[in-house]
Amino acid sequence: MKTLVGFIGSPRVESSSKYLFDLFIRSFSGEIKIFKVFELKVSPCNACEGCYSSGVCVINDEMKNIYQALDVCDYIVVASPIYFYGPPAPLKAIIDRCQCMWVRKFLLKKPQKKKKGALITVGATKGENLFVPFYYITKVWFNSIEATLNNHIKIPEIEEKKDLSLRKD
Repeated sequence: MKTLVGFIGSPRVESSSKYLFDLFIRSFSGEIKIFKVFELKVSPCNACEGCYSSGVCVINDEMKNIYQALDVCDYIVVASPIYFYGPPAPLKAIIDRCQCMWVRKFLLKKPQKKKKGALITVGATKGENLFVPFYYITKVWFNSIEATLNNHIKIPEIEEKKDLSLRKD
């Protein structure tokens, strides 16, 4: 059975990000594990280099559940608002904590399961480069966890979920 890991980056319960995530995965027929990043207790990476010998993070928090899910999944989907042209802080903490997976891949040369990934980003403005920084952060993150970024859905000028129904494009 195929597995999908999803990250919802919005703190809002009925967010446009979550709505678009649900639309994106509605035809997926495998197992789905969703992480609502604002509900998790994940400490930021403290650059201790504790993972450098084993590829395992030494910080003991809810990130362990994320590592387990990422190690076995086939697909990863991130749906998030843009905060100052990047991911919200709880999502960025998760991305940074994947340093140990980077260590496994690039320093320890341990094989990891390959995954396919998608990024769904929603921004309140229509800034010229609104989606560029988050895209590159995700691209580097996905490379570290052996995921390819196959889709990037970019929706500007959405402040709330109701704004999606007002769109004509």
